[in-house]
Amino acid sequence: MALTSIGFAQTKQVPKTLSYEKAVELAIKNSLDIKQIDRKLQKIETTNKELDKKSERLSIPGIDYPEKEDDWNQLLYSLEKEDKEKKLNEFSARYTKRMLEDTIRNLFHSIEFSVLDLQDYDQQIQLKQKELQIAKVRYSVGKISRYDYDLIKTSLEGMKRTKEQKRLELQKQKLELNKYLRLNNLDEYTLVSIPYQYQPITLTDAELNSHAVRASHTNMDVVAKENGISLQQLLIDQNLVLGNRKIQQEDVYIANTENLKLKEDIREGVKREYANLKLTEERIELLLYRKEVMKQELQNDMVRLKYGKISKFSIEEKKMQLSELERQYTESVKEYELAKIHFQNLYVSGSNL
Repeated sequence: MALTSIGFAQTKQVPKTLSYEKAVELAIKNSLDIKQIDRKLQKIETTNKELDKKSERLSIPGIDYPEKEDDWNQLLYSLEKEDKEKKLNEFSARYTKRMLEDTIRNLFHSIEFSVLDLQDYDQQIQLKQKELQIAKVRYSVGKISRYDYDLIKTSLEGMKRTKEQKRLELQKQKLELNKYLRLNNLDEYTLVSIPYQYQPITLTDAELNSHAVRASHTNMDVVAKENGISLQQLLIDQNLVLGNRKIQQEDVYIANTENLKLKEDIREGVKREYANLKLTEERIELLLYRKEVMKQELQNDMVRLKYGKISKFSIEEKKMQLSELERQYTESVKEYELAKIHFQNLYVSGSNL
């Protein structure tokens, strides 16, 4: 695996490495949301023990009183409620961890891209500096105008300002990552690059529809709403609701209708994401083609350079253009694979949550 340095330490000490897996482990360990869910699960466990005791008391034979049936109904409701709350929180914990994995993966990718982009931009600045040196000589002998010389000089100054902006953006990304990791000094670490291999995804209409339906049933909002609707219906069935029973039943019907609409929106969202993946595949194929064409052009130019038909500077420019195409291709492949992993994790594998 390649290493992406994000440290700026002045010592010659060998930098510590940080893998994606370790970063996810730290993020989960530090997650306040997961800690809150754990506390809720502990509270549910305590409540269930109290309900078990109440069930034992109500089960004692020979003890009857007017409100006993109501107490049984309330107990059944409470047991069902705690069971649903437990399942919902367990689901929420798994969902939160999956989202953290997604977030850390994206931040790793963003930081690696920014580091490589800065390195590539440094090369572009060096090339522009050479161009300025040549322009200075040509201007001194009257080959170009002062305007043309100043144009190149202004372009170089703009590139240096852009480089500083890119450096600040990288700093922001590192701060965002460390918000999850809480390391004392993230700059001491070298990120282990996540390997990506371009593998297009192909689904039949039936498979896509199946995945879309699965996604609509494993979405966190849908699961939470269904949980609330189920409990409200149980209250009505157990005659534990206050007020007009008919109105309460109507509220359940409305909530169910809203949830059906949410599921439909999610299914359409899945299909849109898949369509976007296919569009990205087309862009990657186009970049691959342009890359091969540029390589052939560079080979031809090397021959022309040998016979003095073009300058060495032109070759350097062509190499920079090829380098930029390769960068765009690599970046597009990584973005595609990130989007595909997100698609598969949250939709295709949603039922595994």
